[in-house]
Amino acid sequence: MFTPPSSPQPKPGASFADERPPQPSQSSRYLSPPPTTPTPSPKSSHRSQEDGKRRTGRRFRIAVILVPIVLIAITVTARFISQGPPPVLSSLSTSWSWPHLFSDTPCEKQPERVVLDKREPSPQTQPTSTTSSPAPTSSSLPTSTTVPTVPSTAPALPTPFPQSFDGVIAKNFSTVSCLNFFTNMINAQPFRSCRPFSLLLETSNDFVQAQTNLTLLNNLIWGTCNTVTSEDQCVTTMSGYATNLRTECATELKENNAMAVNTLRAIEAYGLMREAACLSDPTTNTYCFLNAARDTNPTNLYYYSLPLGSKLPARSTDPQCTACLKSLMGLYGTALKDANQAKTLTGFLSTYEGAAETTLGKCGAGFAQTGLVSAADSRVVPASISMMVLGGSVVASLSLMLGGWSF
Repeated sequence: MFTPPSSPQPKPGASFADERPPQPSQSSRYLSPPPTTPTPSPKSSHRSQEDGKRRTGRRFRIAVILVPIVLIAITVTARFISQGPPPVLSSLSTSWSWPHLFSDTPCEKQPERVVLDKREPSPQTQPTSTTSSPAPTSSSLPTSTTVPTVPSTAPALPTPFPQSFDGVIAKNFSTVSCLNFFTNMINAQPFRSCRPFSLLLETSNDFVQAQTNLTLLNNLIWGTCNTVTSEDQCVTTMSGYATNLRTECATELKENNAMAVNTLRAIEAYGLMREAACLSDPTTNTYCFLNAARDTNPTNLYYYSLPLGSKLPARSTDPQCTACLKSLMGLYGTALKDANQAKTLTGFLSTYEGAAETTLGKCGAGFAQTGLVSAADSRVVPASISMMVLGGSVVASLSLMLGGWSF
């Protein structure tokens, strides 16, 4: 019988743990499937989203900074184009506002001023956009009915020349800045040298009293039309004062302070009322204002206060249909047709149409034009809309630009 040989004994120190699985052959290695690309982990996807949010946040922050800057630049440019550059600083008083700019005086403590003593406010110091002009008293009628002609040579002017606010002024200001503005303006030589008829008519006691003396009044009107300072320079100076008044008396204007509101209207109407005061009757070579002051019917005199926001009194429906009235209403109509001039005549826009209708009803066609105020308003609105459109276009452009940036 055959007996199989015994199995070989394992080598010393060997164990079953040393056994390795069979390795694939070289040929079988090429037959195995290619390795697959690992999918991104949730952590890396979350990191990509965070990076996108950061880029969006950076774009938004830059847009928040740039958009207001661009809009401010657009606003300043539009104001510069519409109102022109600010007046030359030297044309204002040397004591304008620099001393007060660094003053430590609190608003509650108002500095004492010689010219600013309290008085009872007169009807002419109240806002007059919704009220009528007071009727002249018998004492204000001229003592002579003969109207002198326009001086052919420089007449003898009183020294000093009547000035605006020559009386005492009520201390009814809410802020020191507004008080200082009026004090500096009233005493500034550039302001005084322009002899503003628009303010003399309402705030100068000497000028009002001169209306009882036609010879003196004739010389004063000549003086307002022939200032040493050129008319163009005076218009620029008054424009600067109007701008500063809106800033320094912003609180008073918001509170409808009578003095601030009426003074702003008068300064804005300086150029128009200077021309109105200098109109003359071509047939008599006399100042139209003197003819109105001489007339016992005061209606035509009320027309000179229209740019200041004073409506014709309800009882004044019987104007004198003179060549002067036709010239005056024609001058007013031309001013309202000028978009740049019309938008500054804030008091005039509320008084012209009523006066024009009264004039047409009494004097007939050719003496006045109606519908000019609504036309002036319609010219201002498109400008505002165009600025909004321009601003929107800039914002949209910035958004597109920022959207294409990578951060």
